Amino acid sequence: MILVNDERCQDVVAEVFVGLWFSPEKFESSRGSLLTFLRMKARGRSIDIIRTEVARRRREESGRDSPNDNDPDSDIAMIGAEAALVVRDALALLPPNQREPIYLAFFSGLSYHEVARRLDLPEGTVKGRIRAGMRRLQGNDQLLRLREADTTMTPGESAKPSLT
Repeated sequence: MILVNDERCQDVVAEVFVGLWFSPEKFESSRGSLLTFLRMKARGRSIDIIRTEVARRRREESGRDSPNDNDPDSDIAMIGAEAALVVRDALALLPPNQREPIYLAFFSGLSYHEVARRLDLPEGTVKGRIRAGMRRLQGNDQLLRLREADTTMTPGESAKPSLT
């Protein structure tokens, strides 16, 4: 695990799920499994968070930290954070037998086999529960609104979508 804070890990996983939700075409099965793709996305995002924190600390230490309210990057970061919260809330609504394998697979980075071993379940059952949980997430109204808001925004637009 790259990030030691569980809440940050959950946010990263939520962001990765949101990314897959909005751009499923980025996953190419010819390049590897879905689990590998999601793990690599989560790893990259975790490293980005650490780099951002280090840079922020350096700016604060040097006294040059002056946030710009008109910065489109801060709007994008805010949208990503809001989206991560929506996904995390949606995951919390799943029944424990679907939520737990998803958390283990994506928050802890365990393989299907490792999740199955940890939960003392057959691997096929774990895969089925993860798929069922993902299908339930696809029907979540807040996630659907989030996806609709994303598709109505034009590239480069920095307005925050309404999540209510």
